[in-house]
Amino acid sequence: MRRLVCSAVAVLAALLTAALAGPASAVPNAHHLQNGAGGLPCLGIHNSSPRSGVAVVGPCNLSSPTQQWTPVPKQAADGTVYFAFVTSNAFCLGVTGASQSIGATVVLGACTFDHSQLWREEQGRGWFTLRNYHSGLCAEAGPPVIVQEPCGGTARRSWRYLG
Repeated sequence: MRRLVCSAVAVLAALLTAALAGPASAVPNAHHLQNGAGGLPCLGIHNSSPRSGVAVVGPCNLSSPTQQWTPVPKQAADGTVYFAFVTSNAFCLGVTGASQSIGATVVLGACTFDHSQLWREEQGRGWFTLRNYHSGLCAEAGPPVIVQEPCGGTARRSWRYLG
């Protein structure tokens, strides 16, 4: 547990240093997450707040810091690798209130790396679904709000990296 906390602190410190040093595009391994829904929108934050807010999809803007995400790998006790999706300002994508309910909103908040902020990429035909560790449900583009729903083959639950 101590190793996990130390590694989380080191990752957050590196991301904060990069964020303070320059624009979000300077953050290493930052990507856009494009959704398979009509128009192929990108994952972003409502009201352009890079610190908190509701996760939404909208037109992809490759220069927008509110649409840039760094996947930080975390290994579960069973060996499965999950990812915390971190913004350039070191905030994480998670499920509101650590809810396990269908339809719960996906939000941005302070990184705690708890199970509600960890996501598994499940591959399929060049796209992947994002399954939440805590709930077992998948991120779906509402649109525009991102919610968690049962996993299954729909374009609104399909994601891929850009950039």
